[in-house]
Amino acid sequence: MPVARRCCAYVSARAGASRSLTLTRLPRGPGAVQCKIGPALSSVANRSTRVVREAVDEPTSMIDLVFGVRGNRMPADYRFALWNVLRSTLPWVEQEAATGIVGIRLTQTGEASALLARRAKLTLRVPSNRVAAAQRIEGMRIDFGSDSIEITFAYSRALVPASTIYAQLVVLGTEDETAFGQALAEELAHQAVAAQHILGRRKSLRAGPRELVGYPVVLHGCSGEQSLRVQQLGLGAERGLGCGIFVPHKKIGGIE
Repeated sequence: MPVARRCCAYVSARAGASRSLTLTRLPRGPGAVQCKIGPALSSVANRSTRVVREAVDEPTSMIDLVFGVRGNRMPADYRFALWNVLRSTLPWVEQEAATGIVGIRLTQTGEASALLARRAKLTLRVPSNRVAAAQRIEGMRIDFGSDSIEITFAYSRALVPASTIYAQLVVLGTEDETAFGQALAEELAHQAVAAQHILGRRKSLRAGPRELVGYPVVLHGCSGEQSLRVQQLGLGAERGLGCGIFVPHKKIGGIE
């Protein structure tokens, strides 16, 4: 049975304030040693707000690792705090540029916190040779201020080719829709992907003091090889936070 661990990701009430994180391993028994991680993560919050495209080489075959999640509520904007937890617990994620948070399905309430479904899942995209290492977060409890979740069992899921794939946010360093479309075409050409694209409404994601701005993207008319290539590599920057991670999409209509 996995060893329980406890992580606390506290969010300052000040607008735009950086988030501090403390990682504490729950005692297994007498003599257990407490491990705390705090200031070392401040470098993430203090990075320049300028968006830099990530150069991602062809990775080891990527897969989705799906974890069970227990809890009632968590922050609606959870990605930055959760990524900090993963960086401290699994330091190798920073060496794997295509690794990131695919997401957790939440029910938005219009408030700062959102509701977790009874069978909520956390999905991470990781290299296939890192599956065992990533399973270290099984049994971990993560506190987001007054809300907390527990990460439970995991199973792997292979990436599946699909003619239509979707990313909920792609960040390419520009807010202008025309310039974004041009930058996206260049990225696709670089990956030798001949597909049509549809942009959703401009969106933003808070990452500590930074605000990442981009667009949801649908790619359609992909060949099987092209579909898997984009799912393996992603597009744009900030993969760890889930930006530029594509998944199969059943329909084009209804994209926000």
